[in-house]
Amino acid sequence: MKKQLQILLLVAITLVGCQDIGSPQNAYIYSVESNSQPVVSQQLAERIKHNIEEMNEVDEVYAISYEKDVYIALSVSGFNRLFLKQIREDAKKRAKEIDGEITIYISTDRKVEMEISDLERKVRGNMKKEKLEKEINKIQDHM
Repeated sequence: MKKQLQILLLVAITLVGCQDIGSPQNAYIYSVESNSQPVVSQQLAERIKHNIEEMNEVDEVYAISYEKDVYIALSVSGFNRLFLKQIREDAKKRAKEIDGEITIYISTDRKVEMEISDLERKVRGNMKKEKLEKEINKIQDHM
């Protein structure tokens, strides 16, 4: 009986320990590695995104760059939503630290967040520049 309990416990620990939680970081790594380079470079957007992700108030950051414009969507939840204006200002300062000549568009709206996150995935899949411009204009109308 004791031996069966030990085996059952060992199996349970193994199953729980090997479980794939599906974190956004793992999905990001997979999607970047599995796709070829985007037509429009997103290096600037990625650098800004990583800089803003260091903010404790921000849960997730989505960013797209097009020419000298960077569109950023911030996911903020809980008590931090009371300070959205200050969070947007801090994020804009962090983005300007990386490149002071760019135009920054920041939103904490959930619809814009969904649109930018979808566009971020599409850009990694070789989206044409004309289509990207059309999508960016649509997002800019919502900001």
